[in-house]
Amino acid sequence: MSAFAIFSNLSLFKQVTHEELVSLIPRIALDFSTFMPGDQVLGPETEPIGLMYLLEGRVLGRYKDSRIQFGPGDLLTFSGLFGRNKQAFMSLEALEPAKVLTLDAHSLTFLMQQHQAILTTYVGWLSDAADPIRCLHTLNELRQPSDSRP
Repeated sequence: MSAFAIFSNLSLFKQVTHEELVSLIPRIALDFSTFMPGDQVLGPETEPIGLMYLLEGRVLGRYKDSRIQFGPGDLLTFSGLFGRNKQAFMSLEALEPAKVLTLDAHSLTFLMQQHQAILTTYVGWLSDAADPIRCLHTLNELRQPSDSRP
């Protein structure tokens, strides 16, 4: 699969053209990691190193009593990259063999400087996450009955 095919399906890059991606991708740091079932992708209170997208497999996110499953194309983490309180708010565990793409914080900053739509998308995520009512509603939606938890 080409780099353009991977990136064009990820939410951060939806507004970026093929030509723009071709010029940007070689200028950023990308890390592709593989995790086996049971492997910890991200620990609670771990400092995230960048945006993490799930490319293949399934991952379970845990926050207190809430659980959420992620699948291919999902953004696993975007907050906690900048500022004083750099930490993940949920732990992530691979449920099956999983491939994760990490875009480090320095590369994210570079992309936001180069392309307005990337900056706008990221700020939108932060704005949505900063809304306490929306956050509580989202966490309540993620809550599953205890007998159906993996």
